[in-house]
Amino acid sequence: PISKVLRQVALDIIGEARAALNHPSKTDATIIHDYRREQKRWRALLRLLGPALGEEGRLLRIEARDLARELAGPRDAQSALDALEDVMEEKNAHDVLSPRSIQTLTERLEKNKTSMEVANLTTKRRERLIGALDHAESSVAQWPIDAMTFHDVAVRMTAAYRRARRMQPGDWATASPEMLHELRQSVVVHRYQMELVEPLW
Repeated sequence: PISKVLRQVALDIIGEARAALNHPSKTDATIIHDYRREQKRWRALLRLLGPALGEEGRLLRIEARDLARELAGPRDAQSALDALEDVMEEKNAHDVLSPRSIQTLTERLEKNKTSMEVANLTTKRRERLIGALDHAESSVAQWPIDAMTFHDVAVRMTAAYRRARRMQPGDWATASPEMLHELRQSVVVHRYQMELVEPLW
């Protein structure tokens, strides 16, 4: 039954997120990255099952979103480091920034990233994240999805795909950062939902 596969997918996602948090040797940055990736998969699944799960699904999705946002600091610092590296690859970049300035910026960004990782993955926060996973796992068994068919899932996937298509800007050159961010979110949701097609089929 489709419901059995959907429940197993949900439990697999929760298991992967739990494994990321409990990994004994990975760096905090890698743990955060892996946890946030699984939370994106989780939220995409919850969005897919939205009509069936109702308010419970909405609350689970909000909880997952808020917890993932709390861990965005190191990702943002890494994005800044990547952006600096991209800028320095431009032809005239060294005419604007001296090697000493580049080194100073890089060192500060690395320091900020490290401090954010330490702040984000405190023992207390890990306990909160694991508690949220426990809550999510217990809710999966209660999901009212036994009557769902592949057609129901396909209809929801189609809606997510059409939403992403509608959000494409008419003129990419003038698209605002907010528009592009919302488009990216929609594409990420569609991407993770499409991973379900083969096991459900």
